[in-house]
Order: sequence, then structure tokens, then C-alpha cells
Amino acid sequence: MDNTKTEIISGAMRVLSTEIQTQDGVANAACRQAADRLDQQDKDLQTLYYRLAGVDEKTCSPETLEVLERLKPIYHPKNKED
Repeated sequence: MDNTKTEIISGAMRVLSTEIQTQDGVANAACRQAADRLDQQDKDLQTLYYRLAGVDEKTCSPETLEVLERLKPIYHPKNKED
């Protein structure tokens, strides 16, 4: 089974946060906060990945970013053998 992209999951959580019908709004707030945290963690992981690669994603060329994105699956922890 392929993993769903984080942006799809966080988007679904945002929809749930507006669609769930509750009296106190706790479930709505929890879904919204979960979406926000997923987005922030995804952004933080992206920044960490570029820093580990020794690249400043704000100043490097689009070509370099494209190469790093293609290489990312190779270095993802789930692809390493124990």
C-alpha cells in the first residue's frame, strides 16, 4: 500500500474540522490542530532534509531542488535495510 501524501491527509482533516457536527466543537478543533501539526511537521522535515544535504532551499537552483526531490526516496529511512 502506498502512503498518502501528507497534504492530502491534512486537507481531509481540515474538511473534517468544518464538517463534523458537535455541540462543543472539541472534535473540530482537534481535527484542525492535527492538520496544522501535520503541515508543520512536513515543512520541518523538508527543511531538515535540505540541511542534511547541505543545501539552502531558499537560495539553490530549481534544478538542484529537483534532483534532491528525486533522490529523497532513496534516502528515506523506510528504504534502508537493517
